[in-house]
This record gives sequence, structure tokens and C-alpha cells, in this order.
Amino acid sequence: MIVTFPLDPMHMVYLGVTKKLANLWIDLARRRLQNFNSCAIRDINNLISGCVASTPTDFPHKCRTLDFVSAWKASECRLFLLYLGPVILEKTLPKPFYLNFRRLALSMYLLAHPKLHKTFVETAKIELLNFLNEYEWCYGCEHLIYNVHSLQHLPDDVRAHGPLDSFSAFPFESYMRQIKDSVRSGFAVAKQAV
Repeated sequence: MIVTFPLDPMHMVYLGVTKKLANLWIDLARRRLQNFNSCAIRDINNLISGCVASTPTDFPHKCRTLDFVSAWKASECRLFLLYLGPVILEKTLPKPFYLNFRRLALSMYLLAHPKLHKTFVETAKIELLNFLNEYEWCYGCEHLIYNVHSLQHLPDDVRAHGPLDSFSAFPFESYMRQIKDSVRSGFAVAKQAV
């Protein structure tokens, strides 16, 4: 039964874990903990801004700086996690935090890849378990939220359903505007939407 309902990577990984990590870095910098400071956040923001011009049009949203992380769309989080973050954060985050992030980025890249997901699903599972152990050490057990915990189950969903994008909510998000526009009042919403 559990295999029938896969976890949604768009909400869990990109909007959940990726945003959580970015907010933790901002908070650590604000409180000057774990070798973080506001200069690191400023450097990350400058590097993100520098990447905007060269980001291909394949991505629906260009990544905004960490100052706007609370307003990031899922596609911005995905762009940051899979492509920008592994390069940008290498020189800006303290090493244990960067290595932890890189484990997550690698795992998600392997699980999302249309060809590599079958071959490297076990590697991704091991990397995710290592990510979880390091995450607790880096950020503390009080930040082990449901989305972070659920990451360990994603490889099983990939085995059952294919790469992450084959069971993600991304394709449906573009229809949300049409559904919202078809609803005129709060009465009988389901009828209006169909």
C-alpha cells in the first residue's frame, strides 16, 4: 500500500528540504554560529546573482538570492539544489555543511536522472542515509523535520515508479492558474473546477 502512494519530490525535497537548508544557513549566519557569518550569505547571494544571466531558458524561473528564499518557487529550489548549489556553495559554506549539501544534491540528481536512476538507486540510498546522519550532526536533531526524515524512502519510490520527475507534482503546477480562474466563489468549489 505504501508503494502505491509515492512521496512528492517537488514539495518534499525542493520546497521542503532545500528551503529548510537555506533558512538554516541564514539563521546560523545571523547568529554567527558554526563558522557562518553574514559575509558567507552575501557571497552566496553574489554568486547566485552572477549565474542568473547564464541560466538557460530551460528553467522556468531564474534563481533569486537567499534574501528571497521564502518566496522561491519549486523550480528555483530545484535549479539551486541540482545545478547552482553544488558549485556556488563549495567555497562559501563551511566544509561539513557543504559536503552534507553535496550528498543531497548528488542523491537527488541520480534519482531524477532519466537514465542513471536505475543503475545508481542504491548509491543514492546510501548517500541519503549518510546525509541524514550528517544533517543531525550539522544542524541538530531539533531540525530533523518530516521532509528530511522522508528522504530515506525516496529510493524505494524511484524503484517502484521510475525517476523523480515521473511522479512529481511539477507537471500539475502549471494548471493551478487555470483551476483557480475557473472558481468564482467559495461555494461548490469542486463543481466549479471541473
